[in-house]
Amino acid sequence: MALERKSKSSTSVTIFSLDYDGCSDILFDELIVGLDPTNSEKKELLHQRKNLEKFLDEKATESSETELYVGSLRQSHDLDEENHRQSKNGRCLTNLPKLSDEKLWKFRRLLLADEQNKKAAGTAFEDKRLKCKLGLKNNAIKSFKIATLMAQLCDASKNHPDKKIHFYFLDDDNRDYILSGIQQYVEHDINFTKSYPNICLYLIKFDWYGEAVEKTRTLKEFARFPAETEEKIKERRNLEDGYKKIFKKIYDAMYAGQIAWYKSTSRDFSKMTWDEIQDFAVAQPGSRTAIACKIFKTHWLESKKDNQEKLKDIFRDVHSYCYKHSSFSLFRKTKNDKHDYGQTGGSRSETIRKHLGEIALPEYKSCL
Repeated sequence: MALERKSKSSTSVTIFSLDYDGCSDILFDELIVGLDPTNSEKKELLHQRKNLEKFLDEKATESSETELYVGSLRQSHDLDEENHRQSKNGRCLTNLPKLSDEKLWKFRRLLLADEQNKKAAGTAFEDKRLKCKLGLKNNAIKSFKIATLMAQLCDASKNHPDKKIHFYFLDDDNRDYILSGIQQYVEHDINFTKSYPNICLYLIKFDWYGEAVEKTRTLKEFARFPAETEEKIKERRNLEDGYKKIFKKIYDAMYAGQIAWYKSTSRDFSKMTWDEIQDFAVAQPGSRTAIACKIFKTHWLESKKDNQEKLKDIFRDVHSYCYKHSSFSLFRKTKNDKHDYGQTGGSRSETIRKHLGEIALPEYKSCL
């Protein structure tokens, strides 16, 4: 379902160029059809689907209109059919237009087969006889992707000459050379900014296999053009420092409130960036770090409540964690312990409140 747009963004357009295999194919049922609903693999794939949908929906709300291009290697119907036969994960040139319709986005039918056959944009989408050559050289895939992206940027610029364009190019890049290749190409193109003055290009890595199986966090920005200004970098880092402070208070409250003969040592986050903390949480999903990240994101970043109400929700989840992970029934819970931040209680409640209390101070409101 398409989210409600913000009226203040009526002078901009959000554009997605989605890779398919290993990336946006997670959005379609062909990938998971036949799996038992109780299968842990299916549950993880559905979780990755939700993550990607959330990312796309959030970015789409930033503008008054959203468009979608095919960023896959499947730049003609013959390539689409061949890849579907091999992977059994659906037809890109069927599924992406459907996605666009469901989201109320505009689907752009431009394919690289148009350019290779010197045809108008959208011709190859309608004429299945037009083919697209991938090439056999070692860098063929990278060159193919670059050519695809450049054709799309040119088309987008022509379609929206007077609007700010936020262009998101998503790729699984499972061999770690496509996005870096695009980055190098753009950085060495001295005319890029002049050619596309109204475009902000974001290179986003999303590899659902890496997320689900290898436990690596990949749905994040790889690079952007034009690059962030020093002021923007400082602003982002200040925000992330605020996130770290709140996360650390949650983590420390969880550690202090856990009563056990043995518990893993408290982790030192002082030299870790916010991205590195999240990467660790993904790699160790059952860890105290991962649970603290989840509590922070659920009750602070994503919650619409005021700070004091957020604090109460955080307290309840932290208290629940500490109770469940404390050993020996004699010490696990006293009759005075409450899951209510405003109530007095036993030592665990007081310990947790002591570590969480400062989160509600005004200095943290900038982290909303």
